[in-house]
Amino acid sequence: MLPVLLNPDMFAGMKRRNPSSPSASVTGEARRDALPVQHISRTRKTYYLVQRISKTGRPAYTFTTAPQGQPVDAIPDGYEVYENAAAQVFLRKKVALLVSDAEMALITDALRAQGPAWRHWVEARKDTVTIHEAGGDMESLSDMCRTFRSRGLTDDERRRHASYMAVLRFTLVDPETREYVTERYCFRGSVDDWIHIGGPGPLAPQCRKFIPHLGRESFYDLI
Repeated sequence: MLPVLLNPDMFAGMKRRNPSSPSASVTGEARRDALPVQHISRTRKTYYLVQRISKTGRPAYTFTTAPQGQPVDAIPDGYEVYENAAAQVFLRKKVALLVSDAEMALITDALRAQGPAWRHWVEARKDTVTIHEAGGDMESLSDMCRTFRSRGLTDDERRRHASYMAVLRFTLVDPETREYVTERYCFRGSVDDWIHIGGPGPLAPQCRKFIPHLGRESFYDLI
C-alpha cells in the first residue's frame, strides 16, 4: 500500500482548492469543483483522474497527465489522492494514521527551526513518519537563474525543482505509551538500508536530538 505524503506546513493532509479562494496548496491540490477530478502536483503538473476497465471487467482508476479515458467527477468513496516524493500522483485507499496531530506538530516544528520548508518533505504512513531531504545543488541553480532574470529561485520554485530522498524516520512502537524508535538511512554501499539510532522512548526528545543533524556531516555519524 502506498504512503501518504505531507509537507512540514500541512501535515493534516492534502487540501483541495476552495472555489472562493485563489490560493493553492504548495504540495498540490485535489480539485472537485471542475470535471474531471484534477490534482496539481508540486512540480505544477496537472493530473486528471480517469476510469478504465481492467482485464477482469472491473473499473480501475488512475491519474494521467493527459485526459485519456473516461473522466471521473468525484473521488471514489474510501479513496484519496496521494502524491509521492517524486511528485507522481496516484489514487489509493485511505490509510488510518496512528501518529497524532500533536506528534506530527513536534516533528514539523522541529523541521521549521532547521530552515526553509522546501528543504524537507514529510511522509506519514500508519505508524511511521519519514523525513525526506532535498538533494542537488539548489544554490548553483539559483545563481544560474539570477544571470537570466536578475533574481534567484523562490522557495516555491526550489520545492518545485527539488529531488527528495528519505533520510530519517520515526516509528510508533507502542500506541499506549506513545514510544517511538528513530532510524536513519545508511548510504554506505555495504548497507543501503535503515539503521536504528534511537529509542524506544518519547518522541519529543528524539526530535530534539536527531532533527538538528539533518543537512550536516554529523548526520552520517549517528549510530
